[in-house]
Amino acid sequence: MTRRHKILLIAFFVLCAGAGYAVYWWHETSLDRIALEHVSYHGPALDEVRKLLDVEKPAEARARLDRLPRHEKVGILKVLDRDTDTMVRMFAVRYMRSMRDVPAIRAELARIAQDDQDRAVSRLASRALQGRR
Repeated sequence: MTRRHKILLIAFFVLCAGAGYAVYWWHETSLDRIALEHVSYHGPALDEVRKLLDVEKPAEARARLDRLPRHEKVGILKVLDRDTDTMVRMFAVRYMRSMRDVPAIRAELARIAQDDQDRAVSRLASRALQGRR
């Protein structure tokens, strides 16, 4: 084996190790993002949105949600869609309509469409799953 072949072989192994390391960290960050979407959310952002909904300011609540990262939105919406107040659940379902391509949101919409005790909310969730208003 010549010196050139040895150098190429070592470069190949270094390249494979670097690619493996990059894939490992990409996979870890993807898993972190997915895990954050499935954690039961609580925190100041949820409290702010809930207070805005309590004083009947859904436009401001929507604007506050729009400024949050996706994993926080998903967490907040999963809490709001289980609220006892029908109007809060309706707000959550309406907001979820634009996020229906997110797997966690799609699963929540399907659950609401099947299980919600208020027929209006379950009908709205069913239409949101289909992309209708």
